[in-house]
Amino acid sequence: MNEEDKSKKISDMELSLISAISGLDNKLEELDHNLALISKSGIQFSNSNISENDINKKIQNFEEKLISLDKKISEKILITKNDKYINTIPSKSKIGPVRKGYALAENLRLKRIDSLEQQLSDLAKQFNEKFPASKNNNEIKVSSIEENTKSEIVITEDFVYERSKGMFFAFLFSIAIIFLLIIVSTGTNIFI
Repeated sequence: MNEEDKSKKISDMELSLISAISGLDNKLEELDHNLALISKSGIQFSNSNISENDINKKIQNFEEKLISLDKKISEKILITKNDKYINTIPSKSKIGPVRKGYALAENLRLKRIDSLEQQLSDLAKQFNEKFPASKNNNEIKVSSIEENTKSEIVITEDFVYERSKGMFFAFLFSIAIIFLLIIVSTGTNIFI
């Protein structure tokens, strides 16, 4: 009976191993929830908050500005003829939110537009042109689904990146702790 009682009791090492595995499971669930939130918000962005017409108007506005700058650049011959800035315009094709892997395609297009705007402002400074700056698209507003609350949550790209990076390293740390606990509990010495 003594051996049966000992086998039924959980040692401190096994208990700490169980708690570490539980913490690892919680981190995985949180990471999975974050990824699901990002993909759902990407679908929401492409459907309601970001209209295709607004994006196309913004692209056309940039095209006009780039064409005027391209004419000035070609007149002054400061840049070689093969380096045309008109070729950096993003495609206007609509990316459907139904396709997997493209949940944040609209957001990526907005990032591309922002990079074009930055290049355009740099060229405008070079040629002393004044263009009005459009609003910053680094902040994404997520409206809640429930109409009763009507609260808006502001999620920045940096926040999502930092949070995911923290969860990833916590996940790796948990795996290392579990590995060390297994080594200690089994009594094996792998370093000799």
